[in-house]
Amino acid sequence: MKSGQRLAQVIEEWILDERLPAGTNLGSESELVTRYGVSRPVFREAVRLVEHEGLAEMRKGPSGGLTVVEPDHIAVTHGAAVWLRRNQATLEDLFATREILEPACALRAAQRCGSEARSRLDGLLAHQRELAAGEDYADYNSCVLEFHQLIAELSGNKVAWLFTQALGELTIAFAGAPSYSTEQLEETDEAHRLIAEAIIGGDGPLASHRMIVHMRASRRFGQHLRGC
Repeated sequence: MKSGQRLAQVIEEWILDERLPAGTNLGSESELVTRYGVSRPVFREAVRLVEHEGLAEMRKGPSGGLTVVEPDHIAVTHGAAVWLRRNQATLEDLFATREILEPACALRAAQRCGSEARSRLDGLLAHQRELAAGEDYADYNSCVLEFHQLIAELSGNKVAWLFTQALGELTIAFAGAPSYSTEQLEETDEAHRLIAEAIIGGDGPLASHRMIVHMRASRRFGQHLRGC
């Protein structure tokens, strides 16, 4: 491992182990070069790597310096989705994983559901119904995926949420913006309504079961789109 890589790892561990909030100033270039006893080229290479990871950035000005930033989850999930496509992940891989992950999220979301979660689910379902009445299937498809991502978020499992984001992007890459028949729109809306109803009612096993049924129907729809 090169010196810059080693220093980048040290800085990243500092930020993560101390759980430093965004906006924390770690020090100026001269201060940190002295602190770590490295050359400026080595330090700048380390900063480049830390910036690439989205954990900190070097800011200019009197109050500048290496400053902690909030990582961009979109960049992370996009990178994961690109890697999966590059390594020829299949539609079957995608749905097999979602059929394991998302029912577990629905179960956990039901166990944790409170008034805020109920409001967010109700609001998203209402928006989904509005989009279903139009013909902008790209927006509708995004809303459908947002429903699944919301359930992962409500589960409280950040790992599951992150992977659901990546799998959602991969789903869009496979399916594009498909058109839906009236029957398919009604089936999707009803499936989401029933899942949300179970979550809001605090019935984890039922929410999980309904998600399994919905994911299997989604797999059949996806296979139809891909002609497989």
